[in-house]
Amino acid sequence: MLIYANRDAVEAWSREEAPDNVDVLIRRASAMVGVATRMARYEVTPAGLPADDDQADAMRDAVCAQVTVWDKAGIDPTAVETEGRVSKTSMDGASFEYDRAAELSERTRVASTLCEESYDLLRLAGLIGGRPWQR
Repeated sequence: MLIYANRDAVEAWSREEAPDNVDVLIRRASAMVGVATRMARYEVTPAGLPADDDQADAMRDAVCAQVTVWDKAGIDPTAVETEGRVSKTSMDGASFEYDRAAELSERTRVASTLCEESYDLLRLAGLIGGRPWQR
């Protein structure tokens, strides 16, 4: 599998220290960028990376943007919860239940879909067209 970014690139992009699991996040984001650009036609280096610097930069930056989104949201796409949990609490005879299904659904979407910024970077480099939901 091609890896389009590294720890240094993520730290330069986010201007913060990379999370401890940055290698896992980079690997997953690189796979997502690879899938998003699978129909793109471009010259490649012997290593399989784009030969055009602008396209290589766009793929690197798209990975960095995705990793930053996950880090800011506290999401590990390899460990995201997929089922809703209900928490119960009671106080002075009153009982409350909080259904987290909507929150978990959004977290699952963020964990499994490239962020808009990543798509924009890839679109601007001519690597993909359309909107994310038009894949």
